[in-house]
Amino acid sequence: MKNKIRPILSMGTVLLSFMLTTLFPSCNDELPADSYYTFTGEMMSDFLKNHE
Repeated sequence: MKNKIRPILSMGTVLLSFMLTTLFPSCNDELPADSYYTFTGEMMSDFLKNHE
């Protein structure tokens, strides 16, 4: 009896975790416009070329 319950319980746990990750996403791609910025620093390749 215990051998039959354990796979069902583990499958239920996997299903529950999958449902939670799809139903409650934590990422929000709607950023305000003032949050955008452009990289203005020196890239690593430029740094290496300038400091040879």
